[in-house]
Amino acid sequence: MRAPAALFVLILSLTTLRATAEDSTLTVSAADATLAGQTIILDGKFVGVVGDTITLTKPVSQLSVHLPAGFYATIRLQLGDTALQAGAPSGGECIQNTALSIQGAPVPKVSGASGRFALEIPNLPLTRGGGCSSQPSTLTCAQIAAQVDVKSNPEVNAAIWVSGKDMHSTTPATISYPYCVGMTPRMDFVLRKPGFINCAVDIRADGRTTPYAVQCQLPVAPH
Repeated sequence: MRAPAALFVLILSLTTLRATAEDSTLTVSAADATLAGQTIILDGKFVGVVGDTITLTKPVSQLSVHLPAGFYATIRLQLGDTALQAGAPSGGECIQNTALSIQGAPVPKVSGASGRFALEIPNLPLTRGGGCSSQPSTLTCAQIAAQVDVKSNPEVNAAIWVSGKDMHSTTPATISYPYCVGMTPRMDFVLRKPGFINCAVDIRADGRTTPYAVQCQLPVAPH
């Protein structure tokens, strides 16, 4: 018996959505060797460093890379059925009373297909402007520490990073993450291991004294 046309369209739509928004990986590299190991932020969350393979979960994303100059270059990513498109990097900020911005950067090189992509960040021309005012943060507070049990399966010895900071520990481990009393910060956990796709998990600190738990699977990275 033939499936109703509406059901066929629904199945086709779900298949297309799965291809564009799930199970897509991106290996991030850079033409400039000084960017190796620099922090990567995807849609506001820390997900790894330049050289890692990360997971794309949205049809449209904003990928930002920390620059040695002190600010982030942002690249718009658009994930299609079988291809990934990237916009030219942009960014600007007041750093140490000097205006810095990216002007005329080329579009990043994108390769791969069908959910397995690679992106190379191009050399970024920085433009220095006149003076500007920037006020350094002087926030101090009483602190408590969240205790977090971190595990990775089936692989062990994955490096543990939290919100862009290398914790200098590997799985399995219990780490301590300090934060201000009365606040509920988000802790962006990323587990990294050469040859595997990064696992990213975020949890919200809520003042509890019992340990939090983070457990990740690390899929093998595509070759």
